Amino acid sequence: MIISKTCYVPSAMNLSKTSKADPDPLSALLASLGSKVARITRLEAGGDWALTFPARRRLKFVAVIRGNCFFAAPSLPPRQLRGGDIVLIGDTDYIVCSDASVLAQDGEALYRDQGDEVRLGDPDTALIGGGVEFEADSAEFLLHMLPILLFIDGQTLAAETISTILKLLDRESGERRLGSDAVESRLAELLIVEGLRFHIEAGFVGESGWLAAFADSRITRALRQFHAQVDLPWTIERLAKEAGMSRASFSATFSRLMGMAPIAYVRLWRMTLARIDLKAGHAIADVARRLGYSSQSSFGHAYRRTFGVSPGARDGQPNLRPKPSRRARS
Repeated sequence: MIISKTCYVPSAMNLSKTSKADPDPLSALLASLGSKVARITRLEAGGDWALTFPARRRLKFVAVIRGNCFFAAPSLPPRQLRGGDIVLIGDTDYIVCSDASVLAQDGEALYRDQGDEVRLGDPDTALIGGGVEFEADSAEFLLHMLPILLFIDGQTLAAETISTILKLLDRESGERRLGSDAVESRLAELLIVEGLRFHIEAGFVGESGWLAAFADSRITRALRQFHAQVDLPWTIERLAKEAGMSRASFSATFSRLMGMAPIAYVRLWRMTLARIDLKAGHAIADVARRLGYSSQSSFGHAYRRTFGVSPGARDGQPNLRPKPSRRARS
């Protein structure tokens, strides 16, 4: 449902109430997309080793607790990671290894066989991995807006909070105390959010993309208001007013940073929320009304334009406007 001054949350979601009137856009996105932490895994390895993992429609992380290793992906040559370093990973396959020359084995199969904790050789390196999944095929919205890879140098002073979370996560995964599963999930989610905030606040956002848009306080003001009240009749003029910019300047800045025009973003977010609600079994007319559409027909047109199918089909892929190659951020 839509409540004035409250972010839209699909009806199927069960989130605790908050006293904050206007949640920030990142919180609104994670809440509405139904983020939940997937399996947490631990690797302790020594000698020659290499594990490969396939792409998944989730936001993942690999954190080095101690020791050193290399990380490689199709878009990136091998890169050394040290204790405290973290990689946030989008929809791409990747390899973690002691050396790039070592033949990699299927890491996913290894964890299926051995469980959440894998030990290789005489360990001198420890890693923790995990990820955040999203409701109802909505992962592509977030993953499209982020670089495929984000690197966090754990040695920097700005990463102090992340370092503290890593120490707690290491203790929980190593000791397996009562309630460890619940604590690990909360810490993993915090780690990912802190990682995203680290890149925004430190200015490591690149020239375009979702992080770059959030790093611009004017664009963030407009996004905050839109995500708080998606049912309002948003226009470029209205968004520009919230940002304190002229229509032309806002449109140009938003398009450059976000990789799509403002109204295209408005429609894509509304349709992402719509698909979540439709898959939860809500009536098309009710969903259209919640999202501010004056008629079921106009809602259906927007849905078909976005996903290539009618709302009743509840399938299809979003028609995302092509944008420049998403390179790794460091």
